[in-house]
Amino acid sequence: MTTIAPTAFEANTFTINGSVLSWSQLEPPFSVSSFPHPYSVSIIEAIADYQQIIATADFVIIDQNIAHIYGIGERRAGTTFLVIPSEENKTLDTVSAIIDQMIDLEISKGSKVVAIGGGIVQDLSACACALFRRGQPFTYMPTTTLGQLDSCVGAKCAVNTAKAKNILGLFSAPSEVFIPIFLIKTMPLLDHRAGLAEMLRLCLTASISAVQIYSNLLPSIAQPSTLDLSAYAEAVSVSLSIKKSVVDFDEYERDVRRSMNYGHTFGHAIEKLSNYQVPHGLGVLLGMHIANVYSTAIGVMAPSCLAELTIIFQKTALEIRLPFFQASDLVPEKIISQFRYDKKGDGASVPLILIERPGMMIFRQYLFSQSHEVLSQSIRLGIDEFSAWINQP
Repeated sequence: MTTIAPTAFEANTFTINGSVLSWSQLEPPFSVSSFPHPYSVSIIEAIADYQQIIATADFVIIDQNIAHIYGIGERRAGTTFLVIPSEENKTLDTVSAIIDQMIDLEISKGSKVVAIGGGIVQDLSACACALFRRGQPFTYMPTTTLGQLDSCVGAKCAVNTAKAKNILGLFSAPSEVFIPIFLIKTMPLLDHRAGLAEMLRLCLTASISAVQIYSNLLPSIAQPSTLDLSAYAEAVSVSLSIKKSVVDFDEYERDVRRSMNYGHTFGHAIEKLSNYQVPHGLGVLLGMHIANVYSTAIGVMAPSCLAELTIIFQKTALEIRLPFFQASDLVPEKIISQFRYDKKGDGASVPLILIERPGMMIFRQYLFSQSHEVLSQSIRLGIDEFSAWINQP
């Protein structure tokens, strides 16, 4: 990032659809504003602390892969719900099954419920706890890069139906969040980069200086197996500080928090059309690139800014391989048709979240009745470029 250097004012302020917000890097633990109560966010660096939280729980909802690695299911037979972490499993049926087990265990508001896993576990657990007894307190421990860098703050949760992703949703904040950063070293590369893509989205929302921090940290955090934990802890701090500033301002997504959907309108459509073979974070990375290409095509973003941001996107996708991904399988017109299922739509249009540059975000209402030619061309170009990045020999 060289030609769009920040001014002193821009370094810690950003604009979303006309509203000016500010952010500052906070070191966990910190508190996130929420109704009816705030919740704390802390980092766990020792596995003993992680095990102690699990040992004192009355009921654990956990990603089955994490449970297998640490033998949690065997040690807690009967008081553990194992989640298959797939979008196909993120349904009301699974939510109902979790609630049934809480009923069988006579879980009450005085019980300690702990959810352990990534975004899918968070969605299912938060939905179940919101419905059970009209609000069951729970602790959340995110175990994926995406969960730790983004979704653990904000209280949003949703499940899928056969026709649309995340169409059934509500707000359900945990009582507390503990982030076991040491678990990231075992993350698959594909899923790790999907999480880094969400951090990049937050940095693009915030400021040019935040994007520069991301670029500087990337070489130290790009590979999970050789991750520099101190650099990764800084990434968590930066990413969640930005997310907190938006959530504190607009928890229930009445206005500025809609900015968090940058890249998601395209990304969710791509996930659905690929039968969820494209992971969420990478769908968002592609969605953000499409949004940037479209912004440039309609004169919102300068071509020089697009060129600089594209370099960072390419570095985020470096060494990722999706052999099943065929650009020709994703038809722009089908992606646009999925906009009608977007939960932010009003029946006649959907808001497209665009950026002029990092830290300057706008909302553009996209009418379903308007000509799709420019958007279709932008989608086609964005997909083709992304396909070239991830399938390099």
